[in-house]
Amino acid sequence: MGKRELLLILAFAVVGILVYQFTAPPAPGGRSFGLGRLIQSAKREIQGNRARAEHTTTTTARLDPAVDELRVDSIARVTLVGEDRTDLALEFTVSSTGYDEAEAQKLAEATTLRLDTSGRVVSLSADYPEGGQQSASLKVHVPSRLRAQIRRSREAHVTSVASLTLDSTRGD
Repeated sequence: MGKRELLLILAFAVVGILVYQFTAPPAPGGRSFGLGRLIQSAKREIQGNRARAEHTTTTTARLDPAVDELRVDSIARVTLVGEDRTDLALEFTVSSTGYDEAEAQKLAEATTLRLDTSGRVVSLSADYPEGGQQSASLKVHVPSRLRAQIRRSREAHVTSVASLTLDSTRGD
């Protein structure tokens, strides 16, 4: 096969792709192909996620008297404060990056704290959305009778709990 034939095959492939992109129905969510969208996507990739936003959620959670252990997993900064109380007081703060302020704020708000109770154990972890880069911090006021286990955290500050187990965590 000669050079001329290879160029013809390549030209037909490029024309076919362009015809398909311009005539294909819009993708779910209303996104379709367009030159402006292509330029915007390239610009976004080059510039990266420059904007930052932060979102804080505070809540309390009822705690069954039989619960005697709290597990926290995959949250960057964790602060546990043991107190004379019967519930959990949670302050969950997320910092997120995004292409612009609106996207960064949307991603920060989309990050959620998951609280699961299984028998005598309460587990706390974060669910992060796709896109951007999120970093979460959690401050929890807990009953001082609880045993605490913190896994995969960059920083941990713990006071007045019954016992503490740290796994892949550093901090005071």
